[in-house]
Amino acid sequence: MTARPGTRLGDYWIPWSVRAPNPNADHARRYSNQWAVDVGLARTPQEQACIRAWDLVELAARTTPDAGPDGLALGACWLAWSGAVDDHLTALPLAEHDAFTERLAEVLTANTGTTADDHPLARTMDDVWQTSQRRMSPDWAVRFRSELIRTFEAMRIEVIQRSTGVIPDFHSYLAARRPSSGTEPFFELAELANGEEIPEHITRLGLVRTLRDLTIDHVCWTNDIISYDRENALFEGTWGLVPVIRNDHPHFTHTQVVDHIVEMVNERARSFFHIASGLPEYAASLNLSETDRNWLTGQVAVLQNWLVGNLDWHCATAYLRYQDHRGPDGSLRTLHSPFAPQPASV
Repeated sequence: MTARPGTRLGDYWIPWSVRAPNPNADHARRYSNQWAVDVGLARTPQEQACIRAWDLVELAARTTPDAGPDGLALGACWLAWSGAVDDHLTALPLAEHDAFTERLAEVLTANTGTTADDHPLARTMDDVWQTSQRRMSPDWAVRFRSELIRTFEAMRIEVIQRSTGVIPDFHSYLAARRPSSGTEPFFELAELANGEEIPEHITRLGLVRTLRDLTIDHVCWTNDIISYDRENALFEGTWGLVPVIRNDHPHFTHTQVVDHIVEMVNERARSFFHIASGLPEYAASLNLSETDRNWLTGQVAVLQNWLVGNLDWHCATAYLRYQDHRGPDGSLRTLHSPFAPQPASV
């Protein structure tokens, strides 16, 4: 796969055909955009325009190409919320970040459906959380809630690393990036969109855990390349994989840094392909039943769709670049998201 010009992406090794986007995307787009207005997530014209510009429905459509209209729409609502909450949390200092993620965790664990929290991000999460639970089993709800709270907790490490202004080494970066990226909960949301729950004894298999990590790395590293200008403007070049690799290889030009990361991404795809090609032998070694073999195949399909669909989405959209604009003199200026908290003086 070769990305379109201007995306900072190079040539990627993808052995699978890109699926056509979900045909229910237009329905999901109308539903999720209206939902954001109705529940108070997008209260202002600026917030509504921001959500439309993100068009995260395209990400849902490319990562869950087989989801039905209702499942895709619900997944798109979660993505709209996640985009808003990510922009909000990114701008908070550590103490306020901790307090706010604790509020979100309380909404998930209280599970009342009538949260008294008046913050729109907490209130709207409660709305979509209750709707999601009605479609799925209690076991799925526990698994998803645990993954999301784990993401909140891991994001704290990123806040600390960003606040120090010190570029982490690769292993420190990786340890923080995987859980804090919020990618893993969306594997569970793919089950929600598809209307098929994958049993936990399948998701906990060692091979599945490895494939999940490979997919998370592929998604995160691709995102890090394309969002580099934005991250550089917000955090002065101290966060993301680009400065980590540049720090490890100071003689690399910027192009060489990007090419190096692309090769790292390709290595993850090759490893995924190699492991996934051995599924029949792996299932036989565990003496899995035919039902469990089908579930295992289904889980691998969820991950493969995310790996390929996320890259395809980047080639087709500009979500992670929406804040980056060049001034008349060519310098980068960052327009902050309307979902980020504004200074008290504003």
